[in-house]
Amino acid sequence: MSPVKVISRGLKLSHLDVVEAAIRVVGVSFAIYQIISVVVLLQPFSAHLNTHLTFALTLIFLSLMRKSKRQQPILWLLLLLALISTGYLRFFHDELILRMGFPNTLDLVMGILLIGVIFEANRRGFGLPLCILLVGVVIYVYFGHYLSGPFHLANFSIEEMATKAFMIPGAGIFGTPLSISAKYIFLFVLFASILNATGSTRAIMVLGKLAGRHIRSGPAMTAILTSSLIGTSVGSASANIAITGSFTIPLMKKFGYTPDQAGAIECAASNGGQLMPPVMGAVAFLMAAYTGVSYLTVIVIAIVPALLYYASIALYVQLQAVKAGLGAGQSGVNDVIDYRDVIVFGPAFLIPLIVIVTILIMGYTPMYAAALGIISSILISLARKETRISLKQWVQALTEGAIIGAQISTTLAIIGMIVSFLVMSGFGFIMSKVVVSVAAISAPLALIFTAVLSIILGMGVPTTGAYIIVATLIAPTLVRLGTPLLSAHFFVFYFAIVALVTPPVAPAAVQAAAMSGGSFWKTGIEAFKVSSAAFLIPFLMVWAPIVMLIWTGIPSLIAAIVTIPVMILGLQVTLVGQYILLCNWAHRLLAGASCGLLVLFWPTGNYTALFVGLGLFAFLTWWQLREKHRLEKEADE
Repeated sequence: MSPVKVISRGLKLSHLDVVEAAIRVVGVSFAIYQIISVVVLLQPFSAHLNTHLTFALTLIFLSLMRKSKRQQPILWLLLLLALISTGYLRFFHDELILRMGFPNTLDLVMGILLIGVIFEANRRGFGLPLCILLVGVVIYVYFGHYLSGPFHLANFSIEEMATKAFMIPGAGIFGTPLSISAKYIFLFVLFASILNATGSTRAIMVLGKLAGRHIRSGPAMTAILTSSLIGTSVGSASANIAITGSFTIPLMKKFGYTPDQAGAIECAASNGGQLMPPVMGAVAFLMAAYTGVSYLTVIVIAIVPALLYYASIALYVQLQAVKAGLGAGQSGVNDVIDYRDVIVFGPAFLIPLIVIVTILIMGYTPMYAAALGIISSILISLARKETRISLKQWVQALTEGAIIGAQISTTLAIIGMIVSFLVMSGFGFIMSKVVVSVAAISAPLALIFTAVLSIILGMGVPTTGAYIIVATLIAPTLVRLGTPLLSAHFFVFYFAIVALVTPPVAPAAVQAAAMSGGSFWKTGIEAFKVSSAAFLIPFLMVWAPIVMLIWTGIPSLIAAIVTIPVMILGLQVTLVGQYILLCNWAHRLLAGASCGLLVLFWPTGNYTALFVGLGLFAFLTWWQLREKHRLEKEADE
């Protein structure tokens, strides 16, 4: 008989009541433990990581019990195995250190048991992509000595791999990815959950609706504005889609966008929230840690690329609205807007963010800043009855935040193993040699190769995990080729993020299509087009450092100001088929050629490409203006 049945019989509760109560107790305990750990050293850091992982696994298996009564026995078994394996590593920690490299049979059993439990938690929570990647890496590392050529590896034993996976402090399961989760990613996820619970995001939604009322693309612009502002603190494309898409997608469909277009626009806008400072879905802190530069430097450098990305999306939806004959004031954007929400809920959103950024600028750690952000959010929410929530709502907010944080933690535990195995195998050095070989043929070709590799490694992987993988395996190679450190990290980060909207995996597009009622493939392809600037901006970060606010002289500044807007406009005109008027194939060819030549200018410094590219777009503008004037004249007659 399962524990649920025993307890429910004694207290006359349903099995769901017991599970829900357990979820709340564990979730709130997890949240409080993490917050207290910021200011009080409760235990050594290695033990803290173990406790963090234990909480995470427990909460994941309990939360999965909500979904299926039939699966409860196996989930209780998995939970028990998780507690046994993490408990063993905790209580025999010192002995394991002494046996490092020479695990006994029980060590191997418990370690493999923990790996299996983490694997199953990820499979049930995030699906197969990351699990397949782990299995592929393990097979490659163990059997790689049978290969020949550049991908040949040394012969690694089970004992060596087990030691790397769970016995060495700071490596494998308990490596940098999980430690970053335990330090501050969990806290920032908790912070986002509290912001949402207090209703502080309502102020952003009002601003978004206001923009949508007065702009041709209507609610699509609402989606862009709200997703960019809310997404920076949420740190997950799927969570951002769930928060903002619940009202923007129906609004866009009502306005006249097709389900596929509505889902794609929300998908692209929500995914970009992770590129937007000051939080960037916690990646800003990760990048500061991996590059050794200050957090302030990272967020300042991120400003212009993020604005370019959202400007490009805004341009796309505006052109799409013109092409479809949609307009401001149509049904779907005339809902009543309560401007008082900006005054009431605005401070509850802005002040905690200002507190976090200020604390970080002052030089304090991200975990300290996150904790103060949470505390300030709680205090500000108590100031007004509109933002003051009940004890039940607080419990719900802490629990839901803890569940999302737990999912990220187990994902990062998997990624810790993947990274450790690949580092142990020398895979990074192998890839470095391959990229260097490609660079010997063509430097731009090497960048394209690393971009494709970053997309592949980022497919189906959450934001923070995707960045850690590419920052560890790909970015160092670009640095060796002469790419500036931050340019290299932003380059691989952007491509790892666009993997979320790039078919065939595109998990963000899957969710958006489900919410919009559209086709996954059509939504994914449309999201790919809406996000198209994200495939261009990373190259500009390498070729045009001025985009990252790195001063390279007045000529570069003037060239960037002139070429980049025309480049992005040319790209979107080509994809949408709309400019001043509807475009025929010749118009789109001119726009595409102009964009391509302007892109070519930056790596080559070829001014012929620059002037011809600008000239082609000027000719296209003149052509369409002349045609518009002719049509207007005919209409008047």
